[in-house]
Amino acid sequence: MGKSELPASALVDAIDDAVLVVDSDDTVVEYNEAFETIVVPDRDSIRGPIETTLAEYPTLRNCIASRDECVVAVETDGETRYLKVSVSSVDSNAGRDLEVVVLHDVTTQQEQQLALERENEQLDQFASFISHDLRNPLDVAMGRTTVIGELVDDPQIQTHLDEIERAHARMLRIIEDVLTLARQGQSINEKTEVEISAVAADAWSHVETNGASLNVETEQFVLADPERLGQVFENLFRNSVEHGSTSDGTESGDDPRDDRGVTVTVGALAEYNGFYVADDGEGIAETDRDRVLEAGFSNDDDGTGLGLGIVSNIAEAHEWDIVVTESESGGARFEFRDVEVLTAETPDGSEGKG
Repeated sequence: MGKSELPASALVDAIDDAVLVVDSDDTVVEYNEAFETIVVPDRDSIRGPIETTLAEYPTLRNCIASRDECVVAVETDGETRYLKVSVSSVDSNAGRDLEVVVLHDVTTQQEQQLALERENEQLDQFASFISHDLRNPLDVAMGRTTVIGELVDDPQIQTHLDEIERAHARMLRIIEDVLTLARQGQSINEKTEVEISAVAADAWSHVETNGASLNVETEQFVLADPERLGQVFENLFRNSVEHGSTSDGTESGDDPRDDRGVTVTVGALAEYNGFYVADDGEGIAETDRDRVLEAGFSNDDDGTGLGLGIVSNIAEAHEWDIVVTESESGGARFEFRDVEVLTAETPDGSEGKG
C-alpha cells in the first residue's frame, strides 16, 4: 500500500476480513465491523493499547507482536474460529508509521485439516492392528503347516496341506494389500522430483515376473511421492503378470501363469501430461474397465481385488486421472493423466527421450 492518510472507517469496513490498524506505539487506531464481531462487542473499548484491546486473546496478541504470518484459534460466541493473521506496514503522510493487521477466517480449511489428521491417525492405528494382530497368528499357522508337511509322507494329507498353504498365502496377500490400502489412503504432503524409469525398474525388481519382461520407453521426470509411485508400478506389474496370460495351460496341470512371456511397457503419453503402463496380455473386458479400479473387484478366485484399488487411491492422492483402456496389442493399458511432468531431461541437463 502506498502513502496515504489514516484509512477511513468506511474503507476499512468495506473489507470482508477483520482488520485492525495499529500505530508504532502498538495502539489500535482503526478497525472494522468484522473485527468487532470476532473479538469484542464494545466498539469504544477497541481503540487504544493493543494489550488492552486483546487482553482476553493473548495468543492472537502474541501472533500480531511477532509480525509473522500465523494461524490462531479464537473462542467467540461459544465456538472456535481459526484466523490467519498477516501484518503489513503502511506509510502515512501524517508522519505516523502504521501497520494493517488482517485476520482471515480459515475455520473451514483448518477443521478439514484437523479431520484429515485424525483420519490419518486412525488409519495408522488400523495399519498397526493389521500388521501385528493378524499377521503374527498367520505366520504361526504357516510355520506349523510347513512343519507338518515335513513330518507326514501321506500324499493325500500333503494335498490338503498344499491347499492350506495356498489359503494362507492368499490371506497374507489380503493382509498386505489391506495394510497398503490403509497407509496409501493418506494424503500426500510433499512431492519430489522422480525419474519414471528408475522407479519402474526398482518396482519390477520386487515382482515375481514368471518370465515376463519390462520395457521402459520414457525418461520423464515428474513430481510425485516416489514410494507411492513405486507401489503403483508394483501393483500394475503384478496385475499384468498374474492376469495377462496368453497361455492356455498344459495337460500336466502346470500353472499357466508360469510361461506367459507377457511384455509390460511404461511410456509417456503423447496427448496428455502423464505416463502409461501397458501389456500385451489378454486385456480387460470393456464391460469391466469402469469397475476394475474399485476396491474388492476381481475376476480371479485367488485375487484380493485390492491391488488396483490401491493404484486408484494413490492416483487420487496425487490428483491424477486414470483411464483404463486397451493397449495396441489388445492387452491392458492404464493411463495416468494430469501428472506434473517437469522435464524430459536428466538433472545434469543432458537430453532424455521424453
